[in-house]
Amino acid sequence: MRKEIILVLLLAATNIYSQFEVSLKNGISITQFHKEGSENPVVKNKTFYYPEVDFTYYYKQIGINLGLSYKTLGVGSDFSKSSDPSTDGLELSTRYSYISIPLYLSYKKNINNFYIIPQAGISLNILNKAKDIAYQDGSKIAEEEVTYGKDLTKDILLGIGVGYKFTEHLSADIHYRYNIALDEFVDYDDVSIQPEPDKISFNSMNILLGVNYTF
Repeated sequence: MRKEIILVLLLAATNIYSQFEVSLKNGISITQFHKEGSENPVVKNKTFYYPEVDFTYYYKQIGINLGLSYKTLGVGSDFSKSSDPSTDGLELSTRYSYISIPLYLSYKKNINNFYIIPQAGISLNILNKAKDIAYQDGSKIAEEEVTYGKDLTKDILLGIGVGYKFTEHLSADIHYRYNIALDEFVDYDDVSIQPEPDKISFNSMNILLGVNYTF
């Protein structure tokens, strides 16, 4: 009988301190082009929409977060800085779209109805499609699928969020995240380039608005 009472008390304590939360997020992702050893003066970073759904298990104030998102990264070649007059009005854009799985830890610090959430973890990015697009004076003139993108890339995820709790179950927040790429986005084993190319990767700045329901 004593064991049963202890078990009931432990389950009750766990229920008091643990919560499950579902979050729907949407925002933008701003690509940060990174070239090892030098900078490319004609590259301009691109901004894309960034939808995400998150599932969080909280024990006290510590959260284990698992997400699923559709993320596009890419850059354009800004030929306005080129001295070649034949490139006037021409822009080349490279886009890589991923199904991303962020996995990270968070800590929710409550301040009355407000809260702050620092975050840190990793993101696994599964390549969905990649393409090069050419524009002339803002109009698309050509599009080609890229076949040498790396199938799986990894990021370090660092971020912070601030939010407001409307009710016991409903809250909303805004998050800033910075993803630091651990891999190049091109699989050079699938393409022969001589001399050996510079190491190029996509970091990203992400701003997300979220609506959350806590069970």
